[in-house]
Amino acid sequence: MHRLPTILVLFLILVIYLFGYTESASCGAYNPTFYTCCNGVLTFGSGKSCCGTTAYDPTFYTCCSGLLTFGRGKSCCGTTAYDPTFYTCCNGALTFGRGLACGK
Repeated sequence: MHRLPTILVLFLILVIYLFGYTESASCGAYNPTFYTCCNGVLTFGSGKSCCGTTAYDPTFYTCCSGLLTFGRGKSCCGTTAYDPTFYTCCNGALTFGRGLACGK
């Protein structure tokens, strides 16, 4: 009785494995159901975002110009992730204070 669901699951995995491949100029042939391609680097895990050549989960990290920082939904000031509730980015430099006008 339990044999049919097991066989069905194995068949579905085989179908995904055989027919789920995609071709990428930088990663070659791979299955996006199981992997993420980031600028030529193949990483196990599907549906991730790329930060340079690193695959990551945007639920937990922010990517700023190729540098990963722990924390979701932050803003970027160059390669620095920050919370715009407390800081303002002016010409690549952080200033304490929300929504400040950038001047000279």
